[in-house]
Amino acid sequence: MTMATKLQDKLKVMASGNTSHWEEKALWRKENEAWLNKSASIALKVLRALRKQSMTQKELAERIAVSPQQVNKLLKGEENMCLDTICKLETALGIKLITIPNYSSGESIFSKKDSPAISHPKKYAISVESDNVCESVNEQDTDEKKN
Repeated sequence: MTMATKLQDKLKVMASGNTSHWEEKALWRKENEAWLNKSASIALKVLRALRKQSMTQKELAERIAVSPQQVNKLLKGEENMCLDTICKLETALGIKLITIPNYSSGESIFSKKDSPAISHPKKYAISVESDNVCESVNEQDTDEKKN
């Protein structure tokens, strides 16, 4: 196939009227930016661990009992991973991907008007331990650690 033929084929596809849906895809990425960034950070940390341990994606798939295709999807950084998957990755690689800060029982994250009967810790949060993607839970947490 010549260069001119390839170019003609590309032009035919572009002129065919088929839409690429790029606007919908861009909107979806913008709406899901927060978890996509966290997923990408987790994927990078897993890729670094694989490289450091000279482990293949296939070996990781066997360790966490999923298909190699699923591991490949996870490592693209566009999967909304559940805690179960994250824990399996942590165990298989011997690394920490997320942390949940300590909390004092009885502290409420809700204002009394929102939910007076439910008491939860103020410092409940999950942060990704990679390249400062997530910030600290709150300023109070930092102040309490100093005291």
